[in-house]
Amino acid sequence: FGLDDKNDLDGGVWWNLAKYINHCCNPNCESRLEDDGKIYIYALRDIKKGEELFFNYGYDAEHFKDHPCFCKCPNCVGHIVAEDQWDKLKKLKDKEGKRISAKINNKIVKKNKSTKKIVKKSN
Repeated sequence: FGLDDKNDLDGGVWWNLAKYINHCCNPNCESRLEDDGKIYIYALRDIKKGEELFFNYGYDAEHFKDHPCFCKCPNCVGHIVAEDQWDKLKKLKDKEGKRISAKINNKIVKKNKSTKKIVKKSN
C-alpha cells in the first residue's frame, strides 16, 4: 500500500507486521510515515478489543481494474482506491460503462443489419 508519493509498504515480506492489516473502503486506522523514519498505525476511531484493523491501501484510480475490492462495507466503491480519488474513479467507471454500452449497442446494430427476415406474403 502507498504511504505517500515516494514510499510504499510491501506486505509481502515476512518481517512486515502491517501485512496483517487488510484494506477496507471504511478504514478504522491509517498509516503515517513520521519524521523519525518509522511508520506508525493510528486509529481513526475507537477500536474494540478483537476487532480487525483496516486501512485504505490508497491505490491510484488509473489502475482501478487491477485492484478489485471485496470489503462489502456500505460505502465500498468496488475497487481499492485512495478516498481522495473516488470522484476520479467514478468518472473512469462511468466512461468505461459508456464504452462497454456502446460496444454492446454496436454489436446489436450490426447483428440486426446482417439478419434479414424473409416474410412471405399470404394471398
